[in-house]
Amino acid sequence: SINDVIPTATSLTEIRFAQPYRLSHLDTKDWVDRNYTLEFSEDYTNAIRDVDTFNTVIELRIPEASELRGEIDKHVVDYLMKIRDGTGDIGLASRKNVTKYLSDDLNAIVANYDAVNNPEDQLLYQYQKSLGVFVDNANDKNLIGPEMRYTGWAIAALVVATSIGFAVWTFVNRTNRVVRASQPFILIMVCISAAIMSSTIVLVSVDDDWVSVEMCDWACMSTPWVYCTGFVLLFSALFSKTWRNKQILDNPDKFTRLKVPREDFAKQFVRL
Repeated sequence: SINDVIPTATSLTEIRFAQPYRLSHLDTKDWVDRNYTLEFSEDYTNAIRDVDTFNTVIELRIPEASELRGEIDKHVVDYLMKIRDGTGDIGLASRKNVTKYLSDDLNAIVANYDAVNNPEDQLLYQYQKSLGVFVDNANDKNLIGPEMRYTGWAIAALVVATSIGFAVWTFVNRTNRVVRASQPFILIMVCISAAIMSSTIVLVSVDDDWVSVEMCDWACMSTPWVYCTGFVLLFSALFSKTWRNKQILDNPDKFTRLKVPREDFAKQFVRL
């Protein structure tokens, strides 16, 4: 009821109301009608819209709601009772422990329920839908499904394995006349660059349904850097080979053997 969310104000110094959990509860006119000032009503409702908070009301409108609320009561009430009796620690470390244990238990309840239900029956889906602000996308183009992820991993693994195989083969046969003429160092750099670029497939496939949000941020930010590093490495190797061919064509002594030293390759890499 909106009366439970916005009780009539008696004093702005003793504001005790539940946090709104529906968009209809953010109408400033309703707050003004209950003796709150217009300035306060606008500031408070705007703050609710802007602030990302987990202090939401848990109503009996989703499965396991009673069990979730029971865990909250068990941890929080037990902590408050210990503080009242003087046997508890009011310090930050103690409060963090309560939060950690509570979060672990709540996550376990949600995980156990979701594990035996279809995606459309899972708790987050049902809770968001019950808020009246949930929009079910027919096709979520941002989601990387397991089939797409496993296919990408297989392709990346194939490219990396092939690159490693060619690099090892080049190193083993580095004394071969043909391989030596092609400069093994440059060939190995091409293999390494191909492996680096293909590894970005793994970074792109990272999703927050199996890793943390922080890990998703790290993978997203590192993807262009890893790919560009591999591309520059590959382009440097190919440019060095082209530079060597130019030296051969420009050399008047056709019988002189020319070689691109590693220092020249490093210079091209730094320039690029």
